[in-house]
Amino acid sequence: CPVEIGWDAALPPQLALLPLASRLDPRPLDEWRREADAWTCIDIDPADAARSAETLLELTRTRALPLDEARALGLLRGESPLDVPPLLTEGLVEVPAWRHARLNYPHPLLERGLSVLDTPGLNAIGAEPELTLSLLPAAHAVVFLLAADSGVTRSDLAIWRDHLGGMAGGSRGGSGGSSGGAAAASLRFVVLNKIDALIDPLATPEQVQAQIESQRRETARTLNVPAQRVF
Repeated sequence: CPVEIGWDAALPPQLALLPLASRLDPRPLDEWRREADAWTCIDIDPADAARSAETLLELTRTRALPLDEARALGLLRGESPLDVPPLLTEGLVEVPAWRHARLNYPHPLLERGLSVLDTPGLNAIGAEPELTLSLLPAAHAVVFLLAADSGVTRSDLAIWRDHLGGMAGGSRGGSGGSSGGAAAASLRFVVLNKIDALIDPLATPEQVQAQIESQRRETARTLNVPAQRVF
């Protein structure tokens, strides 16, 4: 589920989890934040790294639901095979156990005011309109993580154009063109993960680096961002 990471000194170090069933209620996430009793809270001891890691595994927990129930929760957007995740068994799909999570942790950077929102995959953005309507546009910086071996996929490009591309257009004289668009563009970063997948044991180090650089340039061209913004 999407995870917010920050530090609020008024609260103890903890992981707060919003049940998936809350999606049946039309209230936005902002209202759910004020419903303390609706969240499942697990205390974290920052001095116990092993126990903290065990607690954070709760973020990866999933549930198996019938297709109709998953659709009622708004987790399936259509009837197309592209919109339906692979079935676990007859009529069951795997979905996140939680709708949203907040990690309150006393890290020095977080204590200075840094707040991080991690969206695990593009489906999280599509399933939670508030992420795109409120949280993403208000972000000071966005890091768009892609796989180097696959490059910019069709779903990657759709998310970029629909939710981030307009913010980046000003830097290249495209749509927008205002100083606000140019300022926002400088805060969009693209990161290519899994570059080890591009390493050919039969190639020289120079050839491998050239392949990585080629993927970097192609990603910049596809997303219409300066190459120096692709890492």
